Amino acid sequence: MNNNIEDLPPNPMEYPKLETLILSDNEVLSNIPEIFFQHMGSLKVLDLSSTGIKSLPKSFSCLSNLRVLNLGKCYSLKDISHINGLKMLEILILDGAPVSIAPEGLGWAQNLRVINLGISVSFPPFIDNYFSKELPKFRRLERLFMNKFVGSFQELTSLRHLTHLFIYQVADMDDSSSHELVSPGSWPDRLLEFNICFLQNEPRYYWSHSSYRRVLQLMGTKPLAGWAKRLLAKTINLVLVEFQGTELISISSNIPSLTFSSLEHLRVVNWPNLTNLLGDELTNLISSRLWQWSMQKLEELSVKDCPIMLELFPCDHKAHGMTELLPRLKSLTLQGLQRLQNVLQSFQCLPKLEGLAIHDCGMRYALSFETEIVAMTDPFPTLEVLDIKNCQGMSEMISPHTSLQAPGFFQGLFSLKIGSCPRLTHLFSYKQAISMQHLSELHIQNFAALKAVVIFTEKKKEASASTSTH
Repeated sequence: MNNNIEDLPPNPMEYPKLETLILSDNEVLSNIPEIFFQHMGSLKVLDLSSTGIKSLPKSFSCLSNLRVLNLGKCYSLKDISHINGLKMLEILILDGAPVSIAPEGLGWAQNLRVINLGISVSFPPFIDNYFSKELPKFRRLERLFMNKFVGSFQELTSLRHLTHLFIYQVADMDDSSSHELVSPGSWPDRLLEFNICFLQNEPRYYWSHSSYRRVLQLMGTKPLAGWAKRLLAKTINLVLVEFQGTELISISSNIPSLTFSSLEHLRVVNWPNLTNLLGDELTNLISSRLWQWSMQKLEELSVKDCPIMLELFPCDHKAHGMTELLPRLKSLTLQGLQRLQNVLQSFQCLPKLEGLAIHDCGMRYALSFETEIVAMTDPFPTLEVLDIKNCQGMSEMISPHTSLQAPGFFQGLFSLKIGSCPRLTHLFSYKQAISMQHLSELHIQNFAALKAVVIFTEKKKEASASTSTH
């Protein structure tokens, strides 16, 4: 391991009982003598990762007991044809290896349980094409990691032991069998962890294997396959791009509402017809508390590039008093919502929200309640970070009507970043400003019309009374 080894002995090394050999991180090692492994028949674990080798020697066929082979980050490796004798191989790692020559036949692959081809897009597609074509023959496969899958997902039905599936890009999910009903106990039900991306010609939203699990990235340009709907029910991190619906959750949606019950992270991107997250027909049929149950675990919500979106959360006219939405939501990002009027409706509250970002949105105010009676509770009681940028139409942070009737918002705010809002003349009234006792970071940038951070619009008597209460 990282011993600066440049050359290996040209004659075979006689270690018939050796079970583990680690030569990793010797980047200057570019060649292995052809007979080097001739007398290592007991070897079970071989690590050649991060070396400069270009091919595998013929004596590889002597490693009949090898279980684990790590060739990850061998950036010069082209030829792995000599692994065809490794009939006991269980784990194969080729992450980052630009292989272009593979063995003929798959007799060596009958015991493979783990295949890691990596998710790098910078190497030729040969190795992904090779394994995509032969995938049904890996009968014992449990874990698969690859950049691009070009086969039919119907072929995965033969992999009865598959529990982990990570694919950076699926070439095409629209085969004739994709829309058939998926029977209980089939491969979507058996998957424990997955990260599957179907975004075509779109930026991928990358989640590392270790940090995020159960990731599904879908495009709405084609109907959802039956297996995809099945997989949605256990998805934790979901990206939905270019769907054509007017609501995220509705009776007519292609996405069943109960599929959101396991979600912790949701990104909604580039829905040209989206007007709100919940359809009007559902608002009239069920209470806000019931539809929130379908998103009760959601911690992060991002809505981007939905040009005609009007509102996020519908107003529940049956509710009495403050309605707490999404009880676990900690982060909310709104970007490119040119017709969005408000973040929240009257009497709505995000009780656990810690971070709010509003970028390139068309709202006039960050907060504005139109009702005559404004709730006397901070709708963001735990908000710590607020980031507002490129809101060209924003004239005030809080509408005058709302500011006069409410005791103060953003009372727990720690950091405020605001920039490129050319119509904004001030940030807060005096009454609002003195309620923000925790604010310690204020970043203001690129304001053409800004005259003051705080304006004194209240009467002196009101200001004195307000000061005495803090």
